[in-house]
Amino acid sequence: MKILQRLKAPTPRVWRQLGNALLGISTLVSGYSMYSDHPTVALISVICGVIGKFLSEFFVENNTQD
Repeated sequence: MKILQRLKAPTPRVWRQLGNALLGISTLVSGYSMYSDHPTVALISVICGVIGKFLSEFFVENNTQD
């Protein structure tokens, strides 16, 4: 399966929830880090959250019948 086809395919519920949780946690951590003047921690948190959300979209449901 090609990369674009994997991104367009439906993502299983568990992986979608995990990706959303990663993005939410990273948003909270980066917001607090920016508020407390720790820009490096904020940047690392944002990057980890976005990468986690993006990678969770590559998991697809296997609906093919053999």
